Amino acid sequence: MNELVESTKTHYDVTQAFHQDLLLLFEEIKKDYSNTAAWDLADIVTFLKKISEFSDDIRKEADRLIDTSSKLLCLRYVAQGDGGPVKGNYSSVSPTVRSKMVTPKKGSPEYANFVEELNTKHGLKFTLIDWPAINKHVTQLRKDGKPLPELFDFPEGNKCSVTCRIKK
Repeated sequence: MNELVESTKTHYDVTQAFHQDLLLLFEEIKKDYSNTAAWDLADIVTFLKKISEFSDDIRKEADRLIDTSSKLLCLRYVAQGDGGPVKGNYSSVSPTVRSKMVTPKKGSPEYANFVEELNTKHGLKFTLIDWPAINKHVTQLRKDGKPLPELFDFPEGNKCSVTCRIKK
């Protein structure tokens, strides 16, 4: 097993215990407000502000790492192409990959050309385009590892979100 996974798991466990300890401390502080001297409240407020700053720094950096790691996980998930959850020793993660395409504005000459090309080149017969249905279809094509229609422009590639569950 990867040392980085073990270290992250250990820090998760420590953070979870620390979180519980802090919540208990916060309850004690709330219960004892009326009996706490001003100079003691000054120290408590100072330390709480620092705890809040530390926690915010940790949250910001964790969010950046989550974003980067999730993108990499999604790339590997799409390349793997089996469609099931990604299972680690401690967790199961279900990536949801959606394709995002640039579409011409309805009523523009580009839109008219787009509809005309769909109707002639692809044998379709419609005047309005159901973009959510097309996005869903293209997302499925990507998930299945099939080629994308040449007609569509996908400059932003995939949008991915992950749902994480810790195994019991």
